[in-house]
Amino acid sequence: MSAAWVALQDIDPNSGPVFYYEGSHVINPFNMQDFGLEDRTKGPLNYAKYQDIVTAHMHSSSFPYKEAVFPKGWVLIWSSNLVHGGPPAKNSALPRLSQVTHYFFRNSNYNWAPVASDVDNDAVTYYDEEAVNRKWGRSGTAKERRAMSKFKIGKCNYMTKYNPNMPNPCMHHHKIPKVFSEILVHKGENGNDVIM
Repeated sequence: MSAAWVALQDIDPNSGPVFYYEGSHVINPFNMQDFGLEDRTKGPLNYAKYQDIVTAHMHSSSFPYKEAVFPKGWVLIWSSNLVHGGPPAKNSALPRLSQVTHYFFRNSNYNWAPVASDVDNDAVTYYDEEAVNRKWGRSGTAKERRAMSKFKIGKCNYMTKYNPNMPNPCMHHHKIPKVFSEILVHKGENGNDVIM
């Protein structure tokens, strides 16, 4: 996946501009089990703790922190693995009008959601291209299309079983000790700021 963020107005530094860690897209994608957490659907704070651990990792890394304080019309395009987010505004009266579009590539080997997958138990959440076509198509009512899931759960090798030389999502597993998720107490339930 890649994404494009477009500034629809001049972005003020106090409006909570999108931030990113320049170059962080080169690291392997993290999943919940890397941090000793269940996937985000299993508990309300799992993703928040995941964000906290990624934030701590970025603070100790050499990737420079940048903010998208851009003039109207500028565009930031990034790879899905870039560590990025949107913090609460320092001045809540300031708007930050923008548009974000996510692009998934058709006919790729697979598109998956690391934070919604359980690689320890061979259960990967994949984006289902057929379901996406139906969801954004014209058959059925709008209500029926909204109710459709764009995901399907499959085994680690679901998309690569006929191509054994292609790495599957579970091969990216790089455990970080579970203690990280136990010692980092999440305190920002209403102000989550990192997305990855």
